[in-house]
Amino acid sequence: MAVTITEGTQTDIYSVANAGTEVQVVKLDVGAGTALSDFGGTITAVANIIKGTVTRVEGGTIGNIAGGSVVVTVGTFTNTGTNVHVSTGTITAGTTDLLKAGTVTRLEGGSIVVTAGTIGDLDTVGTVGVVNAGSVVVTGGTTNITTGSIVVTSGTIGDLDTVGTVGVVNAGSVVVTAGTVIASNGSIIVKSGTLTTGTLQNLVSGTINAGSVVLNSGTVTTGSLTNLATLGTIQNVNAGTITALGLGTISTGTLTRNAYRPVNQATSFGTVGTASGSLFGTISGTSGGGTAHLVSNVDIVQVTGTSEILVLYGSALTGGSVLTQGAFAPGGGISKTFNPPVESGTNSEIIYHFVGAGTARITVGYWKTV
Repeated sequence: MAVTITEGTQTDIYSVANAGTEVQVVKLDVGAGTALSDFGGTITAVANIIKGTVTRVEGGTIGNIAGGSVVVTVGTFTNTGTNVHVSTGTITAGTTDLLKAGTVTRLEGGSIVVTAGTIGDLDTVGTVGVVNAGSVVVTGGTTNITTGSIVVTSGTIGDLDTVGTVGVVNAGSVVVTAGTVIASNGSIIVKSGTLTTGTLQNLVSGTINAGSVVLNSGTVTTGSLTNLATLGTIQNVNAGTITALGLGTISTGTLTRNAYRPVNQATSFGTVGTASGSLFGTISGTSGGGTAHLVSNVDIVQVTGTSEILVLYGSALTGGSVLTQGAFAPGGGISKTFNPPVESGTNSEIIYHFVGAGTARITVGYWKTV
């Protein structure tokens, strides 16, 4: 459109040609008054920009961006209203106070605090400080805990490839497929199931139903070993009973069978006693402190005369000290075998006693033991 001047002074108006039409160029500015200095060169407020590009915003607030993009190169992107959606691109610097939805591709520094919900995938992560709720699912790789602890209040930890110390397992189960379970303090209680392999350092109580037990050192103090297929060396059996020894050798030491007591000295002693009245004779003198006699057999044969003869532990003529007795004519006598042997008290003696004139042969089989 042409400009027509009907009155006054003509002044040039700056314009540019656009498709054969001169278009006036207008400078936008905001100010007050009529002088040029009243205009500062800044538009303080723009009500609405329908489309186009804002090259740079140095300060102020952008209320709503219906479309397009905002690139923040320096500073902080602060949201005080509704959600901010970043569909594409990268947040290169600054702080994201709250991310309600979406994906964080990479976090090189700082921390993520999850108060509720689930972190689905962490390909590479440094330190997870606290997980208050939700779950951490590790589908591959290794979770390394150099310090601190994992507290499992319920449920099951399925797989621990390499683990240092498990403090407390309140519920669930720990499955050890290989290696050794070492309990330096406390105890391991297996209520059911099987210990298939490894080393069991100390078993306070319970039953080993199958497998083998290798006792390199130490002592089995109480209890019963019901089945020992192959046994090396038993150092000491303090109490109990070995019911049968099918095959094997006792190389050294002492074997006590049916309370016969260890044999230190075995003796068969014979004597000829002659008396004209009442006579005591000694077969074995006092055994000594802590030592007892055991008598296995007594034989008496009357040679001449008729006599009453007693074989005794000590000098008492009645009671438990009497081993055998009888009144015999010439050619008469008695033979007694004790099974098990008869044991005396400690520091005892074996004697015989004649009543009546005569001669007799007396033989006693005995030994001393401690």
